[in-house]
Amino acid sequence: MRAKVVGRRMVAVCVCVVALAVGSPAQGARSEETLSWDDGDYDYIGNHITGQVGMGLAVMFEAPQWANWITEIHYFIMDDFIENPDDPSQPTTSPFSVCVWAPTGAGMVFPGEQVNEYLTTEAHYPEDAWLQFVLPEAVYVGDAVQFPDRVFFVGLEFLSRNNPGIAFDSTDPVDAQSRRFNWVEWELVECGDIMIRAVVSDSWGSPVERGSWGVIKGMFR
Repeated sequence: MRAKVVGRRMVAVCVCVVALAVGSPAQGARSEETLSWDDGDYDYIGNHITGQVGMGLAVMFEAPQWANWITEIHYFIMDDFIENPDDPSQPTTSPFSVCVWAPTGAGMVFPGEQVNEYLTTEAHYPEDAWLQFVLPEAVYVGDAVQFPDRVFFVGLEFLSRNNPGIAFDSTDPVDAQSRRFNWVEWELVECGDIMIRAVVSDSWGSPVERGSWGVIKGMFR
């Protein structure tokens, strides 16, 4: 089981901004990949999946053997075509809880223990676009007991009714790696791939390195 690799990057990581000057030697290199089951197309306007407060969505991935850390989660946010009455220039999106889970269960695997700190997004993020959430504390998936075969889940818990709407890729092939929490249990989503992606990396440094890493990543987007 292996997700499609959307992109892999090798980026030099420097501890101080001065080292970004032309001709300065790199102190290391970070390799990362974006893992995905979706093809990047939600097929038709309005094709999305959402939920009520306390429900959740999750997508299962298997990190490559070289990748030890989950560093980002990407969510494709659909346009709900509702105008913000207070400020029409602002989207009507609501915060949600950002989640990483270890796997559990025999046979069909489902999300188990949530392993990241409690995180929520801000409100009013762009619609009809990828929301790229950088985890302030990367999640280590190299523990073979907690993450057998480096299998993990990323997703969200809804904090608002029917908001946000996450894009849904219903074009074949459907990879059957998406899950939905219905308040009681996780269930398999069989009619498409939820458009949530994970970025994995071979390393994760100190707070100073993370600050520089964010700056360098911005230069390559």
